[in-house]
Amino acid sequence: MRNENNENREYLLRVREEIEMYYNGFEDEDGEEKSLYDYLSDILDFEITINSQFEFSGRKVWVTLGGPNVWIDTAEHEIKLAWGGERESLYLDYEICDEIDGYFEELYNCR
Repeated sequence: MRNENNENREYLLRVREEIEMYYNGFEDEDGEEKSLYDYLSDILDFEITINSQFEFSGRKVWVTLGGPNVWIDTAEHEIKLAWGGERESLYLDYEICDEIDGYFEELYNCR
């Protein structure tokens, strides 16, 4: 029998490590610099939340869909996973969430 909670946590840990790697920047195998903007350019979907003063109050950014569904929730500073009836979440650093928020605020304002 598979240990779903452990597998889900491990999956989220790998996603968080990947996000942190892009946030810190790195050079790929072709010598090209990569940043969080490169990571965010490949996301599947996003949702922007606006409060009653029409200010941005958070984003949900879907990283994977189907099995499992994984998204970043910048309002709660977490990466979340849903797979069937199972749920899991991990903390994501405030600075990373702020940069993600800035990216989508800029994208929204360019429309």
